[in-house]
Amino acid sequence: MAISQRSFEITSAEGAGLACYLAVPDGGSGPGLLLLHDSDGLNDHAKHLANLYAEEGWVVASPDLGQQTDAEFALHLATTALSALAAVAETSGDIGVLGHGPGARLALLLASCDVRVRCAVGYYPADLHVCGAALARIDCPVLLHLGTDTEGKAAVVPDELVANDSIEIRRYAARDGFDNPNLTSYHRAAHWSAKSRTLTLLRAKLGPIYDLEALWEAHLFSEFADRNVDVSMATMVDEPYVFVVPTVTGGTGKRDLHRWYSDHFHFQNPPDTTVIPISRTVGTDSVVDEFILCFTHDRAMDWILPGIAPTGKYVEVPMTAVVNFRGPKLYHEHIAWDQATVLVQTGLLDPTGLPVTGIEQSKAMQDEALPRNRLIAGWS
Repeated sequence: MAISQRSFEITSAEGAGLACYLAVPDGGSGPGLLLLHDSDGLNDHAKHLANLYAEEGWVVASPDLGQQTDAEFALHLATTALSALAAVAETSGDIGVLGHGPGARLALLLASCDVRVRCAVGYYPADLHVCGAALARIDCPVLLHLGTDTEGKAAVVPDELVANDSIEIRRYAARDGFDNPNLTSYHRAAHWSAKSRTLTLLRAKLGPIYDLEALWEAHLFSEFADRNVDVSMATMVDEPYVFVVPTVTGGTGKRDLHRWYSDHFHFQNPPDTTVIPISRTVGTDSVVDEFILCFTHDRAMDWILPGIAPTGKYVEVPMTAVVNFRGPKLYHEHIAWDQATVLVQTGLLDPTGLPVTGIEQSKAMQDEALPRNRLIAGWS
């Protein structure tokens, strides 16, 4: 995705210089997001995070707050950075604040005293006790992600925060730092769950809103109807991945995925391939699609039956695709199905005496009135 980055310096009222990193989304403008990092300073991870949120559609500013220990002065610098972000030509619309650790505390303080802050998100905020009565003054939507300390103890939340209806608290069975893949405390499940919740709040209060279902439909058309690899890749981020669970096939990264699409997917699907929709769930940053793939196995299909010569058999297989997005582009796909039903329907597996089924799976999924439990002994 064609985001742009640049660094600039902000001068505070006291004449202190403050370095700031700016990431601008594809399209050249968007709502503002002030990213306040933890105490490690404006390092490569902080810049990478700014780039990721720019891909989501926001103009992201991340100031170098360094090792600031003076809470009042750190808040002053954060306010200066907020003013600078509002003045950036590319910033259009409202502004939100997102912080980690000490930066999360600053995000809460900004939400309590600056009307320009439309919403705020904090990951494992540090030293909340210094916020005092400021927590009670917060009246914009705030989302807090709380983990545990190194001993597994949950964070203590001030009463002022709990009593404020504007603040939503989410707790995770993971140590503080679960959102940073560079730390030993990184927790993949907590990271993805917190990210989706963060995006839900930011999109609702700042925008932009993307039609993920339409984007997914366009991607599917390029794969199964148009069979255009370049168009498929154009619907995705610069470094996407596709993971086909039963056969452990797919591609990771632009070059790898382009090769897999070209040599092992787009042009190996039989001409009678059809997709029967079953259900679809659309979230803030993902689509979960349930469907039945129908085809005659008249050619090599490396993504479904790698190494197997065409059997000429007709197959119907229920599938699930979990699709994640960054902004208006696909980031990854996880595609899964029951491989046993494919093997049974192509004559490669004798189902006798095994708890497996053939085309009955597909038929029963489309018709709730068909018999169930035929594999259970004694069921009548």
